[in-house]
This record gives sequence, C-alpha cells and structure tokens, in this order.
Amino acid sequence: MSNHAETLQALADGLLPEIEAKFSFSDDIAPTRKRVEQMKNRFEDARQLYRLFRAIECLVDSYCDDGLPPEYATLKTKAAISRVMHEEFFTANETFTKRLETLDKQAKYHLLEQSALLEGIPGFYPTPHEIADQMVRELGINGDGEGITVLDPSAGSGRLLDAVLRAHPKINVLAIEWNITLQNLLKQKGYQVVANDCLEYHVGFGGFQLADYIIMNPPFEKSSDYKHVQHCFTEILRGGGKLSAIISPGYQHRSGKIETAFKAWLEEHGIMPEALPDGAFKSVGTGIRALRFTMRKSGLATSEPLEEAPPVKLKEPKPATVNIIRAIKIDREFWHIH
Repeated sequence: MSNHAETLQALADGLLPEIEAKFSFSDDIAPTRKRVEQMKNRFEDARQLYRLFRAIECLVDSYCDDGLPPEYATLKTKAAISRVMHEEFFTANETFTKRLETLDKQAKYHLLEQSALLEGIPGFYPTPHEIADQMVRELGINGDGEGITVLDPSAGSGRLLDAVLRAHPKINVLAIEWNITLQNLLKQKGYQVVANDCLEYHVGFGGFQLADYIIMNPPFEKSSDYKHVQHCFTEILRGGGKLSAIISPGYQHRSGKIETAFKAWLEEHGIMPEALPDGAFKSVGTGIRALRFTMRKSGLATSEPLEEAPPVKLKEPKPATVNIIRAIKIDREFWHIH
C-alpha cells in the first residue's frame, strides 16, 4: 500500500469512534421532544460521516487495485473528499449504498418508536429488548423457524416480533395493532398487520389463521390484558402451541369478575407468573409492575390448517441496537475480498 493510501486509511479509521458514538442509541432513557430532536441531528451527522468513511475506503481500495482515476489521486483531506463524495465514482458502489440504507432504516424505526412514545398512545409501552429476548427463548422454537407462524396480538412498534426474527429469521410473523401510527411502523418494518383488535380475530374472520406461537405484551387498561390472553390462548393458538405473555399483577389482589375468573383460569392450568424486575419499563415512561409467564396449549397441532392469510414478505431482521463498528468491519472485509 502506498504512503498516500496509508494516509487515507488512517483518515477512515479515525472516523470510526465518532460514527459509532453518533449512530448509537439506547432504550434506557425515556424520550423527550428535545432528546428525539437531538437524536435526529446525531443520526444525520452519522450518515454524513459514514458517507465520508465509505468514500475514503473507496479511494484506498482503488489505490490497491491500481484503478484510481487521476482526478482523485490528489485527494488527501476529509474536506477535499467531502466535496466530491457524492459523485458517481463513489455512490455507484453497491455495498456502500446498501449499508447506508440499512443504517437509515434502523435509525428511522427507532425515531418513529420514540416519537410514538411521545404521543402518549394508550397502552403503548414497548417491551425492553432483554425481556423480549427472554420471552422468545422460553417459547422454545427450533431452528430458523421456517414453516412456523408467530403472532403478536398487540404488536405496538414490533419489538417482540423483532426479537422473534433475530432468533428465527425465516419464521412467519403476524401482527395485530389498533393504533394507525403503530400500524404504519409495523408495515414499514415488513410485518403483516392482520387485524386491529385481537378479540375480533377468530375463526370466521377473513384471512384468519391459527398461530403456532403467540408472544404478547397486551394493554393493562381495564384488565384488557386478562381478556386478551385468554382469548388468544383459546381462540388463536394452535393445539400443542405455546403462549408467552406479560400481564399486570392486579388479578392477585382485585376481586372483580374479570380478575377472579383469570386467577381461576391460571390456577386451572397450573400457571404461576413470575414478577419482572422493578423498573423494567422505566425507559418507556412507566414504573408499572408486571408479571410474565409461558404456557403450552394441550392437544396436537391440527393436520389441516384453516384458511390462511397471504404469506408475510419478511425483510432483514432488525437488531436491537446498531452495531456500526461491526457493520463497517464486515463491509471492509467484503470490499477487500471482492
């Protein structure tokens, strides 16, 4: 590698820490309008830095391949490269544009979720990623999930389905969500929204299909969570399937009709929900206490499926956080190999 190429490589490497810092995001801090606006600005800065990084990498690789156009041979500073990095020589590279598109989508989804939290949508408290991953593990799905259907009947921003796809990338996922803002976010992620009310989703509903697994964090208002869980288990879950749910602890000390019936139902099935850690949902603006449990439905899977909804066209699974350094290293390896 020539001295000029080594200098350019050092410039590119020097951008990595700043890109990582600007493109990272956390779910540990509750969103405010100021924080969301700051996040937008950071992400845009990160996109510009990433474009510059890939442009410098393009120059370095062209040096190594003896294919650098003469007009770019004198570029030595970040400022000089920034002025030309939108030219076709740089943007025509497929790896560059695809990687940037992926990062844009991840940032976009996170911002949309944070903005939805600021709207104060009733019952919208996204499941923390660590808890979502635990719930997926407890479902015990084998392999990549091909041929298996999972439903989230109160999908929100799709965090539980994201966790399912991280672990089982070929699984078929379905979503139910009542809020239009959240429905649009789910659709942008590539998820099929089959209904807007899980209590109306049952045999006879157009396009209805049984689910092999159900994963859910239903709304707690007016004991809706208890009604949703029982309906999903009874009417939507396939025989032999499993359901994993987050619920409120209200049934343990309330004596209302719904709570009493739900408590008896859990006892009938031998289910004893475990408490989630205190403050588990603090990052999404609530200190509410919650429980979690997983249960299997008796019986064998039916051999003849009911009328099925159109197949879901899944997109690439979205990670819980953007690991920009790993993504860049993968890009660089691809670039030099090919």
